Order: sequence, then C-alpha cells, then structure tokens
Amino acid sequence: GFASDLATLLTSCEGTCHYVDAEKKSHMKSLADFLSEGADEPCLLLRVTINLGGEDSGFVSFRSAIRPRNAYSLINAALFYTMSEAKVVTKARMVVGAVGK
Repeated sequence: GFASDLATLLTSCEGTCHYVDAEKKSHMKSLADFLSEGADEPCLLLRVTINLGGEDSGFVSFRSAIRPRNAYSLINAALFYTMSEAKVVTKARMVVGAVGK
C-alpha cells in the first residue's frame, strides 16, 4: 500500500525514528527496527531523519502498479549506495516493499 511505498524509500536511506512514550521519555530507533519491532508501548512519532549521503552517494527507486497513478504498488524497491573514488560500490542498502498479488 501507500504506507509501504514511503517506508521502503525512507528505510533504504537509513531512516531513524525519534519518538516519545507515554511517560514522555525520548527514544530513537532505526526505521527498519521501528517498523519490524514497533515501540514497547503507545508512542508519538516526533520525526524521521534520513541519511542523504554525499556526492559519492546515490539513490534509485522503482515502483510497479496496475495503473501509473493513484494505485497501490504491486512491488516497489529502493536502493541507496555509496561509491569510492574509483567508482566502485562500497556500501549498498536495498529495501523491497509492498509485495502484493
């Protein structure tokens, strides 16, 4: 669905969630951990930060849906990578989401 589209993009960019619990205690988790584990109790999400990388970084995303606009994804993917000066990929993170029927 649409929520998965956004989560896929933000997770590939090493998103971090900042939130507070019912006792107003601050917490921070990677977006991947937050989405898979959730919070220990009800919480309020304050912000999500992402790693934009530098000039040596790149980002690519893909989305496939039944219609080109206003349709749920059948599948989507996002890839965030870092390259060396020799143009060799030194770090990559690929996230796949919304695997549907």
